[in-house]
Amino acid sequence: MVVKVGVIGTGAMGRAHIDRLTNVLTGAEVVAVTDIDHEAAEAAVRDFHLNAKVYPDDTSLLQDPDIDAVFVVSFGGAHEATVLKALDTDKFIFTEKPLATTLEGAKRIVDKELTKSKKVIQVGFMRRYDQGILTLKCTQTTLVCYKIQILMQFSLLVLAGHMRRLS
Repeated sequence: MVVKVGVIGTGAMGRAHIDRLTNVLTGAEVVAVTDIDHEAAEAAVRDFHLNAKVYPDDTSLLQDPDIDAVFVVSFGGAHEATVLKALDTDKFIFTEKPLATTLEGAKRIVDKELTKSKKVIQVGFMRRYDQGILTLKCTQTTLVCYKIQILMQFSLLVLAGHMRRLS
């Protein structure tokens, strides 16, 4: 089974997700894109050699019944409105952070998702693996974090060694 994906936002993050969906992951196909900058959406289709339709806006993309899932990677202030519209469909939703720019907006999204029979939203959040975040957390649980930091430094050294051998 191939999951047909629509990407809303084709800036740097949108292009990074299109690249992963197209060139790294299996089982997904980008079939639709949209961006407030129509030329950017067309460029993404062209640059990644997608067989995808370019929609004029998120509303029309979300109405396409052939799309199984959407990636919301537009600018942060637009996420709430797009995610709320996407919740009116049967599509799965991946959104970059922020989910919303206000607590009230996030609550509207959560409340609407709770009316669904299954969870359909995933928020992209990779900062938990950031060295700075781990260091901050280490002030609370020193021994555990010390071990994590050693493992991370070791992993970086191994990666650097592999990179040197490849170059």
